[in-house]
Amino acid sequence: LDATEGRVVDGPLSGAKVFLDLNGNLIQDANEVSVFSDANGFFEFPANTQVNSQSDKLVAVGGTDISTGKSLPNMVLVSDIPTAEDASVVVTPVSTLIAAATTAADKQAVLTSLGITGSVEDVLTQDSWAQAQLGNQQAIAVQAANQAIAAVLQSATSLIDTSGADSTNNAANLIMSITEQLVTESVLGSDLFDESVLANVMEQGIEDYATDYEPSLDLDSQLFDSLASTLSTTIGIIQAADNPTSAAANEIVAIVQDALQIDIAEVASSGNINNFINSTEPTSLFAGASTDALAIVMLDTDGDGIINVLDADIDGDGYANDIDMFPLDSA
Repeated sequence: LDATEGRVVDGPLSGAKVFLDLNGNLIQDANEVSVFSDANGFFEFPANTQVNSQSDKLVAVGGTDISTGKSLPNMVLVSDIPTAEDASVVVTPVSTLIAAATTAADKQAVLTSLGITGSVEDVLTQDSWAQAQLGNQQAIAVQAANQAIAAVLQSATSLIDTSGADSTNNAANLIMSITEQLVTESVLGSDLFDESVLANVMEQGIEDYATDYEPSLDLDSQLFDSLASTLSTTIGIIQAADNPTSAAANEIVAIVQDALQIDIAEVASSGNINNFINSTEPTSLFAGASTDALAIVMLDTDGDGIINVLDADIDGDGYANDIDMFPLDSA
């Protein structure tokens, strides 16, 4: 390929550094060219840039989510290079999981675990944000998954202090460890956003990171359990939005990107898990949200006083959600 262009999307990320990673270490080396995404998240490498779709990857670092206005300095996203010569590439949280998978079968397993139809190439080249805005159902599924995975990755970097002179490298290494665990769970057929799965992903991923880069790191396993519970509930709220590009959905994501991350950093520092549980309970975390956003957060399909994301039987038909073929239909 002679040139590479595309878009960086969590929501669209402006001002993200995008570089061509020639050796797969997710860190920009001296011989690796970079550009920055524009105000709408689009980027383009010079026309003479040589790209090998079999081995090279694109890495996007930092940027501002234009859908929420939040700066994400420690977000590191990765994508394989599409095989089609004229294809644009969309660097997203979903593409980051695909890039962490080492075989074609494992890459497809990532999509299956996320409930995404279509091929890996389709997902790498589809502008999920623009298409979701137009109501494309596959793009809506991809973008909802992007927001959910981004919440997991950002929360990991908030739990571990990746600040300092080497903050970008620390974040990249941590995100690599977390994504490898997510891929492992995908291949096993796990529900990636199940509470117990998230607890294992966080604990094992951070242990692997610590072994290689921060041996003195020691976190209480209770912290992983509490964070996983909060993340599973919060991701359920994110995914409850009809369209992840709507204003109400963006407001929910903004709270996840800001207030939730502050709470995670605080519990990592203080160890006060009870306070964390109380402050991240949905009615507390989203207390200042608009009426439209709260309508998503507080949705109670069966009117039993338990909001959907906390209700084991959403439609009140006597069958638990995990065994109910139609969990939103009491008939």
